[in-house]
Amino acid sequence: MFQPASAEEKFDCASPENIEVADILKPIIEKAKLCKGLKQKVDAGLFKVKIKIDQTKLVKVEKINYCTSPASRKIEATVAVECETDDGEEVHVKLAESFDVAVEVSNKTCAVTDFRIEPEGDIGKLIAKNVDFKGKVRKAVEEQIAKVCDSAS
Repeated sequence: MFQPASAEEKFDCASPENIEVADILKPIIEKAKLCKGLKQKVDAGLFKVKIKIDQTKLVKVEKINYCTSPASRKIEATVAVECETDDGEEVHVKLAESFDVAVEVSNKTCAVTDFRIEPEGDIGKLIAKNVDFKGKVRKAVEEQIAKVCDSAS
């Protein structure tokens, strides 16, 4: 998957506590509305159509690791996402893609210090490039982490 931001930092991903946290994170991630706000303008030749693919049909965590070090913690996951247009749209579109995600969070500040998301297929790369998917997902992740950090303090 991904290498840690600082290669010299030693992460523990196999402790029973970290495996338990990964199991707790999985359903939280799977409830996320990752497609919210996705829109795409499609050039149909004579006219352009704006398509909102903003309904989250499915979010499934295929793989997840929660790892800790003295300075930070990280989550590495492969997440399958299915998005579709609302039933009321003139053009109905369904998209499905898997993404490799890595998030690193500072233990001291609870801020996201590193964020990477890589689509596995061509459709995901097209979506990510055209609709700022990385920015939208990072913002959603940061909001969830802030909630967790606020409730833990």
